[in-house]
Amino acid sequence: MPFQIIGELAFGNTDSDINCLFEKIPEIFFDADLLITLQEAPFKEDYPITSLLDAGIKCRLFCQAMIVEEESIPKFPADFFFGFAELYMLKPGQQLQPFELNEYFTTDCCNFSKEVPKEFLNYFEQFNAIRFLADGVGLNYVCEPALAAKLESLFTFT
Repeated sequence: MPFQIIGELAFGNTDSDINCLFEKIPEIFFDADLLITLQEAPFKEDYPITSLLDAGIKCRLFCQAMIVEEESIPKFPADFFFGFAELYMLKPGQQLQPFELNEYFTTDCCNFSKEVPKEFLNYFEQFNAIRFLADGVGLNYVCEPALAAKLESLFTFT
């Protein structure tokens, strides 16, 4: 099995990236707000979100991250992510407590098919996340096993 099951979720790594999932498996983004914690570098207070807001995308900066509301996901630019990016999918409308990120879980740091860092599990639980994606060279993911099987079938070559 290319992914491992922890609790009721699949944790894995595959040859893909977040942008590709917007086209191939958009349901991975359904029923969730996006907490984008990394887009090459952590977000700063002066990050220009004006173009996103002008496009009707409901988003805001929070701590070191950007939150994109569920209703705006279909309008979100599929090519927004480049290089190393990380996002947690949260239950819509969830109120987060302020946080400080000290670690990221892109593919240069770890491979979720082999090992899931304890620190990641702490953040995932703290955010009450329902899914997760982080890319770089390949893609770390956390999602329901049915979505993981679909993801793996699309991006695993034999």
